[in-house]
Amino acid sequence: MVSILGEYSYSFPPKQELKLRLKDMLEDNVDEKYYLTEKQIEDIQHWQAYEKPLENMEKTDKNNISPTLTTRSGAYAAGMILVKNATAKGYLEAKEGDGVDISSRMEYHRGTVQKGKAQTLTTQCDRGVVNKDLRIRKLTPKECFRLQGVKDEDYEKVAKNQSDASLYHLAGDSIVTNCLCAIFKEML
Repeated sequence: MVSILGEYSYSFPPKQELKLRLKDMLEDNVDEKYYLTEKQIEDIQHWQAYEKPLENMEKTDKNNISPTLTTRSGAYAAGMILVKNATAKGYLEAKEGDGVDISSRMEYHRGTVQKGKAQTLTTQCDRGVVNKDLRIRKLTPKECFRLQGVKDEDYEKVAKNQSDASLYHLAGDSIVTNCLCAIFKEML
């Protein structure tokens, strides 16, 4: 929101084409502590889809499929994770590089999949990503700062003596630097 006192006009900057995708912001080596537990994954997945053949999806066999994280059958063989959602199919398809809502209340509400993007960051860091092994993990604090337009060297200065929770809070309370600069440029 921009608030101006007096007889001034303001036009928001034009939309800019995205040049980077979520996967461009990800770290190469991530600690195992950022990966979801089996329980968290169960809360995100659409259980009904596993009890009947999956529609509009390449299948490994003609029988009913029961994909799990370890067998690589069904949806996993097709290179995706099924996230429960109130769509006609009952699920959304999440593939490598997609952002996924991993909030602690996933068992109670529908999931969200952002194709190649991350949802708006929160102070809780309940945003995840599907990696190349089709595992879901939390974004790291560094990745959250990268998504806000902060350079790695500036993140390293901020991260000294800070907990992950504190860093997530800072990133979630932030605004994307490119957006803020564009807004200020239009003002000036």
